[in-house]
Amino acid sequence: MGRADALAAAELKVLAALPRALRDAPARANQRFHLDAPGWFGESGPPPLLRDLARAVWDDETVELRYRRKDTEVTRTAEPYGLVLKNGTWYLVARAGGGHRTYRVDRVAAVRPTGEFFRRDEEFDLAGHWRGQAAAFVRSVLREEATVRLSPAGMRILRYAVEPYAARQAAAAAGEPDERGWMVTVLPVESALVAASELRRLGPEIEVLAPPELRERMARDAARLAELYRAADRPAG
Repeated sequence: MGRADALAAAELKVLAALPRALRDAPARANQRFHLDAPGWFGESGPPPLLRDLARAVWDDETVELRYRRKDTEVTRTAEPYGLVLKNGTWYLVARAGGGHRTYRVDRVAAVRPTGEFFRRDEEFDLAGHWRGQAAAFVRSVLREEATVRLSPAGMRILRYAVEPYAARQAAAAAGEPDERGWMVTVLPVESALVAASELRRLGPEIEVLAPPELRERMARDAARLAELYRAADRPAG
């Protein structure tokens, strides 16, 4: 969380206090396991206010958040319950406005401790709450559908191109394969624009049947790609 120096000093103190038989356990673990949480091509540094939020989470201290929401900022009084790291992005789960809400830490503009402490609901399950919120978020985003034909290879690699939830739904809805092994199914998508950017990754292993807007977009992109390769094969001049 951006406290590497403090962590290193604490680690040395803990190691010194361990029984001799256990002192090599951290080194053995570090040699065998490594967590690289951020995703590829993303920033790995912690958000500036992560340390302040972590302290409030640890102490069960109510805070006043100033939070960026599009072009505006809002202020919320929140009881910080936990921090979650998802694909290199930190999220704060806090009780505010009568329910538990989720805030991206890198959109928190300011944190002001109130000096007041809240009584934590001991039955609150952070991991379970996050799983439910994440699943509900994905379902809320994937509000449209696309009818597609997939080759056997396309069906296998679909999960690398779209959300896992969408890939599972498509696999469950797939019809019987034809003589070439191709299957027709219904795929949950966010929009034609987003779906086109995702489904292009499957190349010739997928054919979009509907909606017409998405099929036309895929056809235009395929035609442009074919023209580029035809131009590359032409003699110079």
